Amino acid sequence: MAIQLFNGALAYLAGQACNLMFQLLLLRALGTQTYGHVGLAHISLTALLFVCDLGYGLYFLREKPNAEHWLKAWRSALGHRLLATLLSFAALAGFWITRYGSADEGLLYLAAAAPAALLALLNFSAPLLAAGRHNAGFAMQQIAWPAAAVCFALTWPLRVQTLSPVLLAGGCVSMGYLIQAAFNLAVIRRWSGKTEIGVRLSTLLTPSFSRSGWRMLKASLTLSMLGFLGVANDRLTAFLIEGTAMGFLPAYLLLGQMLGGAAGMLSQFNRLLVAHAANGQDAASPMRAMAALLLAPLALLLLAVALRCDNGCRDVPSAWLQLGLPVLLDWTLSAVGGGMAAVLIGRRQEKKLARAILFGV
Repeated sequence: MAIQLFNGALAYLAGQACNLMFQLLLLRALGTQTYGHVGLAHISLTALLFVCDLGYGLYFLREKPNAEHWLKAWRSALGHRLLATLLSFAALAGFWITRYGSADEGLLYLAAAAPAALLALLNFSAPLLAAGRHNAGFAMQQIAWPAAAVCFALTWPLRVQTLSPVLLAGGCVSMGYLIQAAFNLAVIRRWSGKTEIGVRLSTLLTPSFSRSGWRMLKASLTLSMLGFLGVANDRLTAFLIEGTAMGFLPAYLLLGQMLGGAAGMLSQFNRLLVAHAANGQDAASPMRAMAALLLAPLALLLLAVALRCDNGCRDVPSAWLQLGLPVLLDWTLSAVGGGMAAVLIGRRQEKKLARAILFGV
């Protein structure tokens, strides 16, 4: 479990580092003023991709791909996610036009990145993890941003003078998700003949809107709302800053990206824990791995403080403790809460979790 956790965290870290690198390249290409609205469009796109998953990324972590009902459930989920993506993207575009106008650079970025929202549906990370293909499952969800960053870094110096850099950036995002979708399809096709998911690949890509499939949506939406509460707080804060402190917005977006990436490493552990609990396995071993993960930042913080204590800890700047201790506390609470939530979801007890989260809010 510890090795799987390390591989998952490493894959996520690589993907988020490339996401951050993409934004830094974009900031350099556009300048601080233009990047503000394009950066808002960027985090709106990533939030839309999360929301339009409708919780199925968690739902299929606890569903074995060789189960009799799995294919029907997957096709229904694909139909729900497709419909949610189309409606949400149209709503986001309408909001942007109303708030910023039809000539805004952020809307141009969203238009160029629109194919990415559809290509993101071709992601088989959750079924691969549920089937025990951990390395492939982690890797298949972290290809888009490295590919987009490399594409933008290579094409920016060669751009045509008449081509808008915002259009180029959005096009590179779409290209990144196209490459990710191609890798996902290749992995599933290579798996053909070994499991039910590979044998029916053509059917697997056909969405279904059957009436029976809508019953499954209730469970997935419960899972989706649990994560949406946290994402909404993070994303809406950026729009509040845009209206009150525009000069701070680029720094906030980049800082949020780094902190989100750090928290995302814990989410990779929780994805494994969901599949672990869904198989009826004891959670003691994964929780020990999480304890080790929690001790690492604590040890680093104590080491950093000790290195400044040559003449007593009075020499340690108060900023170290003012910033370090709250961040460490937040990391610990997030890790413990996320681990407990993953166990409940894996055991299909998300209603208990929902009541606890709503009470907290």
